[in-house]
Amino acid sequence: MPVNAGADPADPDIVALQASVDNATNALEAAAVTATSGHTQAPPKVWWNTQNAMTISSAVLLFGVVVIALAAFTAPKETSVEGRLRFFGTIMIITMATFLVVAGYDDKQIAAPLGLLGTIVGYLLGRETSTRPPDPEPATLPDEDPPQRAGE
Repeated sequence: MPVNAGADPADPDIVALQASVDNATNALEAAAVTATSGHTQAPPKVWWNTQNAMTISSAVLLFGVVVIALAAFTAPKETSVEGRLRFFGTIMIITMATFLVVAGYDDKQIAAPLGLLGTIVGYLLGRETSTRPPDPEPATLPDEDPPQRAGE
């Protein structure tokens, strides 16, 4: 039974509203039939797909190469080999860690590689140089007597 049975059929607003309600009802019934009949609808659009991951990963690697090239041209030539290794190694490790994150791996897959990269950076940055001067001997105060050796 139509909703507007008692209303004036000449009122265009009511007729338009009735048509809108009928359309919505038909759409809901069609959706219910589709849902119960087993037909699947198109999957929702995914915002991060394999092609996006490949593009961003390539961009990260290209950016890393550009940064290393710029660093090679701007780094002072007097720097020691260990200093250069620290500098370029750190840049490469940051680039590789960013690549792993952007490439689409989840946290369980990248935990071990990031741990290894962190260990390498810790070794590079924490390593002592071999040209470090030895620690000076502790000086004695002039007022103190030198320590006596046994048998003197």
